[in-house]
Amino acid sequence: MSDTVYIFGAVPGDNIDHLDAGDSPVLFCDGGIGYAECVSGGKRYLFGDFDSLSVRNASGKTAFESMGLLFKETEALNNGDIVKISGTDYEIIKFPVRKDASDLELAMEYAWKSGAKKVVIYGCLGGDRPDHGFVNLLMISAYAEKGLKIIMTNGRETYAAFKESGVSLKPTDGHVGVLAVLSPAELVSISGLSYEAEGITLLPGSTYGTSNYFEADAKHPAVIKAGKGSLVVCGDFGPDKIDFC
Repeated sequence: MSDTVYIFGAVPGDNIDHLDAGDSPVLFCDGGIGYAECVSGGKRYLFGDFDSLSVRNASGKTAFESMGLLFKETEALNNGDIVKISGTDYEIIKFPVRKDASDLELAMEYAWKSGAKKVVIYGCLGGDRPDHGFVNLLMISAYAEKGLKIIMTNGRETYAAFKESGVSLKPTDGHVGVLAVLSPAELVSISGLSYEAEGITLLPGSTYGTSNYFEADAKHPAVIKAGKGSLVVCGDFGPDKIDFC
């Protein structure tokens, strides 16, 4: 398993020009297959319960059939099946529709148990499910507590979750938040932003780390670290602006 796993959820409209996944696993969760044309490379999986892709539209076709992607009905797909989409192989990892976890949670657990160190998530911000949107932000914090480094983004806003390590953020317009979400983050340091700090503690539910920003003449990246516990660094910037350090 590659150190990095890419996950695509079903929320449309993310700003993705092109992503080269190299030889990393790429999990397209249900309707996330709509982002396939934005991705090159990768070991590809169709992942989830396929509930939205099995719904027939006014013409009587499933979403898969309308896209001309699969040679089988989704109901007939089984774990381990290989299907071709635009000439590229995709392995099926299928779950029942009636289950106790979302497709994203199952994909995160799959990445965690497979030994991934970093997960990059698209297609899981916004949309018409506020319950999913809220819990997704909590979920990345929960998996950061386990040691995963996670980027969740739609190309316009980005959330980076990590534990007892740090991130480097290139100068960007707009505000930057440094947040403790599920538990206190201690020995937090912030350098390169307008409000700097060293050795502070951030508490869940506190706004202390919000509304930071780069000065107009900033030329060097900001560095944000947590000595103990986990943090989420977020703002209206793309994933190309931030990296783990």
